[in-house]
Amino acid sequence: PVFPRIFGHEAGGIIESVGEGVT
Repeated sequence: PVFPRIFGHEAGGIIESVGEGVT
């Protein structure tokens, strides 16, 4: 994914939460 790479640790928590839906 590009989101976690762009935001980094900032979106890390968000990606992990909604990562299932985003992925």
